[in-house]
Amino acid sequence: MRQLLAGALLLGMAGTALELLLIGHYEGVAQWAPTILLAIGLLSFTWMLREFKECRPYKAIDQFRLEIGKYVSKDEVARLERYVVIK
Repeated sequence: MRQLLAGALLLGMAGTALELLLIGHYEGVAQWAPTILLAIGLLSFTWMLREFKECRPYKAIDQFRLEIGKYVSKDEVARLERYVVIK
């Protein structure tokens, strides 16, 4: 389901960007705002995909500690380990 929604979002953003370019919505500085925001959205989308691929699934508890340790303290990582199941 998540992949379907991500694909729909990407397709919608790409279609909107293409439409803006085809109708010539780039003549003035103020008209560049939607195009710039769409470009930022597409970059954010690609960053999000890279992060999701990096995080799944954990093959070892050390991998979990390394990944989650980027964002929270060591005490919090130890607390969160209780909820992780490595198969």
